[in-house]
Amino acid sequence: MRAGLCKTPDEAFERFLKKNRPAWVPKAKMSALEGVELIHQAGGLAVMAHPGLNRTDEIIPALVDAGLDGIECFIPSTRPGLPSAIWRLPTNFTCS
Repeated sequence: MRAGLCKTPDEAFERFLKKNRPAWVPKAKMSALEGVELIHQAGGLAVMAHPGLNRTDEIIPALVDAGLDGIECFIPSTRPGLPSAIWRLPTNFTCS
């Protein structure tokens, strides 16, 4: 936008960043377990964001075993009952 190529961020995404546009780069895919390991190797904390949106609660035990450091609990789009279900997890698992 500073260079005058686009007037708005939406125009920039439409012209340059959407799939098959000049600046588009395919996403690198990895498993959640690989992600936890990579984050730890980089010195970071692995936190599962938006657990209720992806409906992937069944992988939480494996992520905890892999060293998951935390789980995001409160977001505006949380499905009903999810925060209380997540708050009960620490009684079942211990994150690092």
